Amino acid sequence: MSTPTIAVCNQKGGVGKTTTCYHLARAAARDGRRVLAIDLDPQGSLTAILARNGSVAADELTIADVLSPRVQDVALADVLTPGLWEGIQVAPATNRTLAAVRDELITTPLGRERRLADAVSGVQGYDLVLIDCAPDLNTLMHNALVAASSAVVVTAPAFLASEGLSALLGTIEEIRGYYNPHLKVGGVVVNGYDSRRVGHRDRLAELETSGLPVLEPVIPQRAAIQDATDSGYGLDQWPGGYALGDLYQQLFHAITKEI
Repeated sequence: MSTPTIAVCNQKGGVGKTTTCYHLARAAARDGRRVLAIDLDPQGSLTAILARNGSVAADELTIADVLSPRVQDVALADVLTPGLWEGIQVAPATNRTLAAVRDELITTPLGRERRLADAVSGVQGYDLVLIDCAPDLNTLMHNALVAASSAVVVTAPAFLASEGLSALLGTIEEIRGYYNPHLKVGGVVVNGYDSRRVGHRDRLAELETSGLPVLEPVIPQRAAIQDATDSGYGLDQWPGGYALGDLYQQLFHAITKEI
């Protein structure tokens, strides 16, 4: 049986995809799960906050070497680096290489959408794979969705953040039709919710009536979430953050219960 693989995605930037990946990885670690976190965003933000060393040396192998059609015989296991917590490994990314590979894949005639799926199929010993997707419907996103068993959409309760969902869902349907018939939409994570704001309440209501599964709990707007992330701590380790950590624990269980 293949390892459950979750693509955390939205083509809109600034909605909290990377922060969500980070805290889901921490929730999995608290549950004793072995997690492979793949940074598929050229910005390399997940690498910066979740990898134990926090950066990638110029001569270090990255996920770009795994995906590049110009590089031979680099397996996913060859590029992994330890995460902040026991049981987490990170496939790191840097902008200088992954952005170039993204462009290379555009002109690769055969198999370009399956390169990550093939790489993930060769790793063992993990209970979960998390893929932090770039905010773009490009070849990297396509690779993530072909490799995934579930696509979890992260959004914010704002007009521009939620309006782009239809394009993403259209891409998911195309990937399902051509490459990955088993791909599921695992649900929508709503980040930065403030129940005092009318606009936030309206957007959440729209999502809940859209037919998309809105995952519970909704993540509130709290400075501690980003503060803990920036400082390299789990919310359960952060002063006053334990209850927020439990929200991500519940969210992790909601995401993984069907896969």
